[in-house]
Amino acid sequence: MSAPQTIPTIHPQAELQETAFMSGILRQRSLMLASENIDLKERIKALEATEKTLQAQIEHFQAQLAEHGERGNGDQT
Repeated sequence: MSAPQTIPTIHPQAELQETAFMSGILRQRSLMLASENIDLKERIKALEATEKTLQAQIEHFQAQLAEHGERGNGDQT
């Protein structure tokens, strides 16, 4: 016959250590995602500022074109 099998005993602190380890991993991942989120928000703000600047330039150039168009049309006889 075979030797009797023993069921290994799990130390009471083992589950707590595993839980703490997993909690640490989840916390680290959460912090990484929060950091990425902050970076993305900053990039969005920068892009929005660039968009506003470009829109203002477009409007300025459109006004100049309209002004030059009026002058050009007025000079034709």
